[in-house]
This record gives sequence, structure tokens and C-alpha cells, in this order.
Amino acid sequence: MPRQLITKDKRVVIEFQYSDRSYLRSTFAFATEYKSAKWTIKSAAISEQDSKNQAVINGNLTETQRKKLETVGDSIAQAVVQSIDTTEFKTDSRIYYKALDTLVNGIVYPNVLQYSINPDSARYIANFSFVGNGRGFYELSTDNINGRIYRWTAPDSLGNLQGSYEPLVQLAAPRRNQLFSVSGTFNPTEKTKLWADVALSNNDLNTFSAINNSDNAGIATAFGAEHTISLAHKNTLSIGTQYEFAQRNFQTTEPYRNLEFARDWNTQAASSLNNSNQTSPKTNEHLGQISLKLKTKTVDVGYQLATFIKPKQLYTGFKQNLVANYHTKYWNATAQISYLTSASDSMSRRSAFFRPNATITRTIKLKKTNWNIGVKSELEQNRLQTPNSNELATTAFYYHQSEFFIENGADTTTNRTAFRYQRRYDYTPKGNRFAVAAIADNINLEGAINKNPKNQWQFNATYRHLNIQDTTAIIPNLGNNKVSTNTNTFLAGITQNLAAFKGLLRASTQYQIGTGQRQITEIYYQKVDAGRGNYVWQDANNNQTEETGEFLLASQNDLLLANYIQIVLPTPNYQSTNIVQFNESLNLSPRAYFANAKGVLKAVNLLSWQTVWQLRRETFAAQSRFIDFAPFGVPIPDSIIVSQNNNLRNTLFVNRNNAKYELSFYQFNSITKNFLVNGTDLRRRNEWGGKLKIALSTKFTADLATIWGNNAAQSVAFVQQNYAIRQFSTEPSLSFTPNKNWRASASFKYKYSVDTLETTKHPAIVSQLNTDLRYGSAAKRAISARFSYAIVSYTGANNSPAAYTLLEGLQTGNNFLWNLTFDTQLSNNTQLNIMYDGRKIGDNRINHIGRVGVRAVF
Repeated sequence: MPRQLITKDKRVVIEFQYSDRSYLRSTFAFATEYKSAKWTIKSAAISEQDSKNQAVINGNLTETQRKKLETVGDSIAQAVVQSIDTTEFKTDSRIYYKALDTLVNGIVYPNVLQYSINPDSARYIANFSFVGNGRGFYELSTDNINGRIYRWTAPDSLGNLQGSYEPLVQLAAPRRNQLFSVSGTFNPTEKTKLWADVALSNNDLNTFSAINNSDNAGIATAFGAEHTISLAHKNTLSIGTQYEFAQRNFQTTEPYRNLEFARDWNTQAASSLNNSNQTSPKTNEHLGQISLKLKTKTVDVGYQLATFIKPKQLYTGFKQNLVANYHTKYWNATAQISYLTSASDSMSRRSAFFRPNATITRTIKLKKTNWNIGVKSELEQNRLQTPNSNELATTAFYYHQSEFFIENGADTTTNRTAFRYQRRYDYTPKGNRFAVAAIADNINLEGAINKNPKNQWQFNATYRHLNIQDTTAIIPNLGNNKVSTNTNTFLAGITQNLAAFKGLLRASTQYQIGTGQRQITEIYYQKVDAGRGNYVWQDANNNQTEETGEFLLASQNDLLLANYIQIVLPTPNYQSTNIVQFNESLNLSPRAYFANAKGVLKAVNLLSWQTVWQLRRETFAAQSRFIDFAPFGVPIPDSIIVSQNNNLRNTLFVNRNNAKYELSFYQFNSITKNFLVNGTDLRRRNEWGGKLKIALSTKFTADLATIWGNNAAQSVAFVQQNYAIRQFSTEPSLSFTPNKNWRASASFKYKYSVDTLETTKHPAIVSQLNTDLRYGSAAKRAISARFSYAIVSYTGANNSPAAYTLLEGLQTGNNFLWNLTFDTQLSNNTQLNIMYDGRKIGDNRINHIGRVGVRAVF
């Protein structure tokens, strides 16, 4: 259950790694270590190199592109080339264009690209790049055609460009990055520690070019010492010092400084790591510090003086940190003060960054319960100024927040309660002073009642009121749009876990409400290798154009041919929403209560019940009412629903998990609704079913599955995808398992379904026979085979979304599907998989698919 509101006041720091690989890359690494009583020596090396002749994006480079990379050296940003290419028109997922000369305001613009599906003229493909608003001739189209289509936009009467994209591509250059390091630690005594680290790097940003290679090699070193002095009364004083040097061309494979380094030292404008930003000038870096720490029985005090210097008058910073802690049986106080002064001549800027924070807590014991009452205060004032003016820079910031809290049981798993009130002032620079921009009040109440292990509760509620004093500072680029200067936000939730009547009843209930923002999205389908996707394309209108509304979720019979994946593309538009979420899990097990019962009650032990209900709904906040936070029992107009997921499943089990026989009946109801940029999409499913499993002997098992219900789809933008299917199916099966290595099974499935939206009903009848055979062990090698034969009777059109759902990817007439799979264990961590699939669907030709894969687990 979420416990925190994500607001403008939150700073979320995310550390992640990614590999931007445009070429096949080889990696080599090694590490070794030596240890003795006083010495520890380590060395490590890593080398990553791209293969210049094996590009993995857009194929290998052309000769023109290679020559372009040879001439730009390390200035990769200049390696921009036209991305227009001629090709033969094919009926695939690529976007094709034709070239036209266009006359606008008396000016002829040659070779303007225009989207086309005409094989005679659609001979061009292009990759577009964002070049900035008003700097290009093309804009992204909003048509429902699958893929991103760019349309030419004419300049205005003054010749000003109106687009944001151009058919250009940024070439990627092959790279080489190598790093070698040696470090050592020496402990002459138990209270003294000396350490040193040296690293060498070789970083070539463009192995195609010999230009700028003089700056490839770099060196960095760091060393330090720590010593602890024993004082009277078991007090100690620790003294430490360290120094880091990074030569201007040194490049690490991973950042070695903390994530907040640039913010702590006010170096966001000029990168704090030499070579991580090629647009800033390279320079050496020096970081040195000394520290003192005094530790007594009740007081800990630490002081640190540090300096960070980038020579040639680029940056100089001095920072002081003071940390203090006072603790007794009932009192605890902590304080930390940081003060930074810095100057950057390259940016013509100086700064003073003051950051104090403190917490005071008093422990009070009431009725054998410890309560903590305290206050917190936090302030950050960053005065960024230019040297020729006393006015504050626009990037200067200042905030101050205070908090009062009272809590108990924070360090226990039993009952606990916490209350917090926080007020925050945000300021914005105005000339040479700061003015109030916003005031935020936050109230939070949370806790748990866990003393009774059979009935546990958790609750959390947060309310926030934001009073905006200066909208231009809080919401930049607002334009003429109006915004409320007083906003209220809240998040609340409660959870109960219940176990009653010796386990007869087990329930988990969660109810949560809140406010937020929903990003409006659009959907795009990208083509992948056959069998790697989960969507298929059905050309409903036979125009040979992939339109967004023609993609369907692949059926079980079509998974091997599914060659599209769905990509959700965010838009810059948001909609304020109210959110309600309700989850319920209920289990009834009479066997837990009537374990020793006889007669009729003994028969009741065969029964068990499970209910799972999941509901999540978002509504437009501008039109919502208070009752919109009710999870059920009140009508909610469809017009205000942004998204809704409502899934309810009830299941009655007879003799559950019994080896001899098991019977279950279930009812499933699902409603899913989403608001997209081009309209709403609604899916409904109501299903009843039963399953019976009987062990005829130790080797034979019989199963029977029966399903009947309705399946409906309703789309505002893609009405051709609408259907309302009523269906019934039954599938008996028989399995034979003579030993642990052999298993064979056969099943027959009969399915009747009809689309009730059709004026003339066309029932679909599918009779399908399936056989499976498997031999082998999963630990060594196994071979499996499957064959299916289906007879389909259907008189409607085969290329509609409704027909695809009715027929499950099959077609009228005889349908054959077969599969052969071989798995073997090559070694303890390597597995080989060989698979062959064949299919003959209706009157189509036989389709053969073969795959070979090797999987290694380290």
C-alpha cells in the first residue's frame, strides 16, 4: 500500500545502468587480491571495445557514413547525416514516403516527403530526429496509422519554420574504454590506517578516427590516512585526511562519487566528473579534506573541511560540515550544518550554499508504552549570483520546512501510531532577495494494530494543502492556462488481515483512495520476430495499411506467429484524477474447523470457497463527486471514468488438492476500461466454468473442463473492433503416465460461439482434437511432440476482429498444427533447445518454423 505522496517537494534519486550498444561489443575483465596481517593489495582491469565492422543498429555503415565519422574525431555530435534512403515498396510494417516538389508563398521546396502506400511512388524510407521547436519542416502526425508518421509543415509567410523534426540521423561511433587500477591498504597499528589507489584509463570515443587521440589516456589517484587517539574516560578522537586527483582525460567505467556530489558542490552546470559531459571544458580535478571526530558517552561531534578545485579558474569550492549528536535515556538530539562557498569563472557565477537541519526527540513512558515527541527543522538556501551583479540567478533556490511528530511503537511489530505535521515554505529569487513562492502543509497519520496475530490492521492517511503565491515560479511555461493557487491532495488506505474460527475463515481486505495525475497515452505496435510478440495484425479493411485499431491480442493457436509488441507512448498531457482501489481475498475452509467431525459435517469438509475481488478506478477530478471514492454500490457515469479494472472470481472447490478426485466451479467477471488519446477502450468478460479431475488409476487421469459466458469489446476510436460474443465450450481429456519419463495425453474440444452484434448471426463451431507425447527428464534431456486437428464451421468474414476471437486464430475448414521440441542439458549451466512448429490453417499454405537456442545460467 503506497504511504507517500509524490509531490514537487520530493527529490527522487534513481541510479541505473544501461549499455548504449550500436556495435557488437567485446568485454574483458580480471581482478586479483593479496592479503596479509597488515597489508591488502588489489588490482583490477576491464576493457570494452566495439567492433567497427559489426554494427547492430540499422546494419553496417555506408562508405559515406564511415568517412563522416573519420573526419569528426571525438566531436560525435557533428556526425549528423541525411537519413533518407530509397528502397522497393513492400507490404511490411515500415513507413514509406514519396517525394514531391511543393510550392508555398512563391518558393519551391524540392523533395518533400509525403506518406504513401502507392507502390509506384512510395520508394523512400527515413528516420526523423527532433531538432527543436520551430527548427524543422516536419511534425509528428496524429493519424491512427500504426507507426510514427511525419508530415511536412509549410513555413509561415515570413519564412519561419513551423516543424520540430528533420530526416536526420545521429551516427554512433565505435568506442574503446579501458581501465586499470591498483589499490592498497596498510594498517601499521590497530588505530592507524593508510590507503592509496591509482587508476589508468584509455578512452577512445571514435575508433574510426585518429583525430583527437592525444586525449585518450588519463590517470587518477587517491590516498588517505585515519588515526584514532584514546582519551580519558573511554573517549576517543579520530583524525582523518584524504586527497583525490583526476587528470582531465581520466574516464571511469562507472561513477565513483556519490549521486549527490554535483548538487552538494554546486557543479550541476559544469560536470563534476571530467569527461561525463563532453560539452564542458576538460580540466583536472582536486578534492581534499580533513576531518575530526570526538566520541564520548553522550556526545558525538564531527567536523570536516573540504575543498574541490577545477583549475584554470573553472571552479573552486570550500565546504564545511559539522555533525553533532547528543543522546541520553530520554533525550536525543542530532544536528548537521553544511556551508559551501564556491566560484566558477567559466560560468561567471559565485554561490553560498547553507544547509542546516536538526531533530530533537523526547521519550515519555505512558502506561508501559514509550512515546517519542519531537520536532525537526530543515533548511536549504543556495544563493547563486553573478559577479557583476548582486541579483540572484534564476537557478538559486531556498526552502525551509519544520515538522512536529509524536509516535509510539516505531521499533516494534505490535501496535504503533505516528502523527506528523509539516509546514514547508518555498522561495523564489526576486532581484537580490528571496520571496515566498508557495506554502505547503502536510498532515500524516499512520499506524498498525498487530497485537492480535489473528486480526491485524494497518492504516495510513496523508493530507496536503498547497498555497501557491507565485505561479510563474512553481509552474513555469504556464502561458495563458489557468491553474488553481490552492490545491488539496490526499492519500489514505486501510488494510485488514483476519483469521477466525481456527482458520475456517481467512480474509485480507484493502481499501485505498487518493488523488493524482494520469498521463494520457497513445499506443503503437512494433514488429518483432515471429513468436517474439503477443499481437497479430488483421487487415480488416484490406487497404494494406497497418492501422492502430487492426492489432489483436494473439490467441493460443497463433502465439508462434505473433510478431508485434504493444508500446505505450506517453504524451505531454496530464489529467487530474481521483483514485479508488479495493482488494478482497476471502477463503472458507471448513476442514480447518470441523477436522474431527462425523456424519454430515464430515461431508462439509470436502468443500472450500475462495473469492478474489480486485477493483481500481480513476475518474476525472474536475467532474468527480465524493461518492466516486466508493468502490461499489453507487453508479459512476462512464463519461468521467479515466480507467477501470474490476475483476471478481468466485470458486467452489470439492475435495481440493486431493489425489483421487477434485471438482471446482467458478464464476469470473472482468471489466477493463482505459481512456486513450483517441478515445476509450472497453473490455467485458463474464464467464462460468467447471473443472473435474479424476485419477482412474496410478497411471490414468481424466479431466473435464466446461466454460460458458460472454466476451465483449467496445472501442470509441476503433469501432471495427467491437464485438459481443456468447460462447460455450467443453473439453474432456485423458492422460497416461506409465513412469516418470513417459507422459501421453489426448483431448477433444468443442466450442460454439456467436457474435450477437451482427445483424445476421454467423455461429462459429470448432471441433479440435489434441494429442501430446513427452519422453525424458528435465534434468538431462527431453523430447515432446504435439499434434492438433481442428474442423471449423463458420460462414462469416474471416478477417474481422470478432472472427479472430471467435475462431481463436483458426480459419474455416480443416486446420492442422504440430510441434516437436528437444531439450538437452549440455553442461551444469548450459541448455540447448531445438523446436520445430508446423501449421496448415484453412486453405493457406503450410507454414514451417524452426528455432535453435542456447541458454547459459551463471
